Formats: sequence, C-alpha cells, structure tokens
Amino acid sequence: MNHYDILQVSRNATDEELKKAYQELIRKHHPDKSRDIESNNEFLKIDKAYKVLKDKIERKIYDSELFQKSKSHLIIHDTVSRSQFSYEDEDQIYYFQCKCGSFYTLDNENVTNREDDLKVSEIKRRKIQSSQSNFSSGIIKIFSAKMSLVSRLNKLTSIKNAIILTKRNARLISTSPKKSDTATISTTEKSTQPLAGTENKNWVSWGWDYKDEKTDRNYMNSSFFFSVTLCLIFGSFYLAYTPDNLLRDWSQREAFLELRRREAAGLEPISADYVDPALIDLPSEEEIGDTEIII
Repeated sequence: MNHYDILQVSRNATDEELKKAYQELIRKHHPDKSRDIESNNEFLKIDKAYKVLKDKIERKIYDSELFQKSKSHLIIHDTVSRSQFSYEDEDQIYYFQCKCGSFYTLDNENVTNREDDLKVSEIKRRKIQSSQSNFSSGIIKIFSAKMSLVSRLNKLTSIKNAIILTKRNARLISTSPKKSDTATISTTEKSTQPLAGTENKNWVSWGWDYKDEKTDRNYMNSSFFFSVTLCLIFGSFYLAYTPDNLLRDWSQREAFLELRRREAAGLEPISADYVDPALIDLPSEEEIGDTEIII
C-alpha cells in the first residue's frame, strides 16, 4: 500500500486535499482516542505518508520511485482501459509496463509484437547448447590423446629396460693388462655374509644380556630412562613442589603466631576458658543414668 492509498487520496491531489485527509485520519486513529496496537501503527503510517507528500521535492522523488516499481507490476484482466496503466503528470502521460500473454508488451500507446524476439532467443539458446556439447566433446578428445601419449611412454620405458638387459650379456672391451682383449661382465653376486673378524668383535656388557649386544644396549637405555629421567628428575620435582594437602604448614604457622600474640599480651599460652562454659550444654543426670564417665 503506497502513501496515496494510506491517505485515501488520488495521485493528483492538491496540498489542501492532502492536509484535509491527513487531519481527518489523524483524529480518527489518534493514540489518545484508541489505545490498541493497530491504531498506533496506522497513526504512524499516516504521519509518515503526510510528511513525504507535503514536501514537493520528496513527493517528486516518491512518485518517480513509485513509477519504477510499477513497471514490474502485471495487470491481469481480460479487458483493460487506458486509465489503468497510465497517469498524467505536468501534461505528460506515463505508461506502466503490462505483459499480455507471452508475445506482447504494452508500454506505450502502440502494441509491439514480441514473437520475433522470442524466436531469436530460442535460436540463441540452441546455439549455446550446441557450443557446450562441442566443448565437452573437445575435452574428451584431448583427454584421450593425453592418455594415449602416456601409454606410449610406458611402452618406450619397457623397450628401454629390455635393451639394458640385453646389453648385460654383451662382450665389452677390456682395459685390464690381461692377455685377452675382451672380457665378459661378471654376474656373480657379492656375498652379504659378515667377515669372520667382525663376528668375534669384543664388547662390554651392562649385565642385561651377555650374548646379544643390541638387546643389552636396549635394556640399558630403558633402565637409564626410567630411573634417571622419570624417577629421579620428575620425582624430585614432584616432591619439591607438591601442595600441602593436609595444611600442616599453615596450621603450624598459625599456632606459632597465636602463641606469640598471647605472650606479648601477658596471657597464658592456653586459656582454660577458651570455650565459654555458658555455651556448653551438658546432659542431665537423668539422661546420663548408669553411663560411666571416664576423665
């Protein structure tokens, strides 16, 4: 609902008509007259509409914004008149845009046929679809070409390996000062067994294992880690910084402070009346009965 509808006036209303309509509506929906929420909201809408329309500059701006918004408004009727999609302002006629079906646009005094435009847009859509399909097929071709190139490279690698294997059995020119001018490649494998001297290498055991040096070293490192790092270092740190859970240090300090205070005041270290006898509630002899009291 626009400001003209709120004030119940036409768009060609004069300042006097706006003022008269505003005064009538403002008295009708005044908050002092009716205290419901709807009346208050209506009062605010009327006040805002009148503030915009009473100013000529604000009214011109509002009319132009209203005209722009009305362009997207569809008039859905079987028959329409000229007054339903146009209005006059300063001897100029403005027309609202009205779409009739899917082929006609009514935005001036003449009716323009849009059937040809729709045909052109359909042709463009088909061209775009065909170009997208061609693009996807081109990508597939490029991907297949790259895969064929990779397979060819793999074949070349296998051929290269086969050539290397055949060269190992070929006879080569010898550079050694032997009688033979040629020599064959030695295919004997190197022995991986340790030498006899390394098996009987002397080592000092830490007392964990006298046969396997590696096992003995592992046990030694583990024992040093647990005894020195965990027990000695972390244990001493815990004992040094452990909190006083039983508050022994606190109670001892408080006791010494209390004794010093009583000595300075000339009192006994421990008062016999530390607890007020009047506050002590002892049971009567009837309640005690035959109960033995041990002092």
